[in-house]
Amino acid sequence: MKKIIVTTLAVLGLFAATTVSYGQGEVQFQNNTAATPITFGAGPSAGSRVFGSASLYTYGLYVGSSTATTLSQLTLIDTVGSINSANGTSGFAGYINGQTVSGLGNVGAANGFAGLVGGTLYAVEVAAWPTSEGANYAAALAADTGTGYFGLSGISTTTPTASPSPVDQLFGAGNAFPAGFTLAPIVVPEPSTIVLGGLGAAALLAFRRRK
Repeated sequence: MKKIIVTTLAVLGLFAATTVSYGQGEVQFQNNTAATPITFGAGPSAGSRVFGSASLYTYGLYVGSSTATTLSQLTLIDTVGSINSANGTSGFAGYINGQTVSGLGNVGAANGFAGLVGGTLYAVEVAAWPTSEGANYAAALAADTGTGYFGLSGISTTTPTASPSPVDQLFGAGNAFPAGFTLAPIVVPEPSTIVLGGLGAAALLAFRRRK
């Protein structure tokens, strides 16, 4: 009787391990040739594709509940610091050189995020920021003095396939993001501008009270 119980438990354990293995979700965090590359949106290089050293910008993949509507509701689970072509001649310039992001204990399990589960719908967003200004988009934005270039893809949804199924890329025709996005400076109001705005609001309020 004991042997039968042990054998049964062993089979159940193997089945559970197989289920977990095939439940792991995977998605490729990169562009393909069908996607619009990352470009600059303002400044002297407006409209041009992103070039430069691999560490110049960090691209972060944020993932969360399919109902999320803002970046703050998503979790950063992976980053890449490279783009195709470090020179200004390649037709593939501005494409993110990513990698496969997996869940359940692999790369996708980061910063409190449990990992990607195959067949589950997720909200996803890709953010870009100057590597020298912070480890994530929010930190870099807080440290920026108005000179850095930032970009957000907007929020979309994707359903990671379960290993070993073919893995879709985030960017490209028919995927979560059919096109790339633009990097642009974030304009930070100068202290004097903020003060003047406050004085104007106070004057308007006083005027309305008199009436």
